[in-house]
Amino acid sequence: MNEDWIHEPGALNVIDGKDIRIPISWAEIESNIQEIAKKKDPNFILSGDWKEFAFRLEDKTVYAVDCYWIEANLGHTFGDGGHGYVHEFIPHNEIWVSVFNCDNGERISEAWFLSTAIHELHEWGMMKNGIDYFNAHLSAMRKEAEYNLVPDSYLDNPDSPKVKWLINKQGE
Repeated sequence: MNEDWIHEPGALNVIDGKDIRIPISWAEIESNIQEIAKKKDPNFILSGDWKEFAFRLEDKTVYAVDCYWIEANLGHTFGDGGHGYVHEFIPHNEIWVSVFNCDNGERISEAWFLSTAIHELHEWGMMKNGIDYFNAHLSAMRKEAEYNLVPDSYLDNPDSPKVKWLINKQGE
């Protein structure tokens, strides 16, 4: 093996001009986050102008958040909402719902907020019970549809990456 390789923070792991990083799937990443969620420090709390209390449901607290601040400062995969079983930076019993449509920058309606909260709460409960993210997410999308608070929260914005993802899933 050629010892002429680069290994430094922020650099690719390269040997003989080839990237030698071991690929990891989204499923593996999601599974790891779901597993570590059980070990989170219950005293860990993030706060700031980007996060406001919305409501409490049993042992979970729902917050209205700014997805743009989160994507810039915590994690670029946040999107419209999330919880501690999906995002490692969200405290375990918190549900975060963005007040903006992160695909087009518009402020969301109250119906969109509640629809997203229903989705995240349902998904959180399923993942707490050991269901993997992919299946919990699909179930949460069906739960949102049952409430029918918005015509279709995933189709309101036809340019949304979610819409493209759904179209691809339906074509499989």
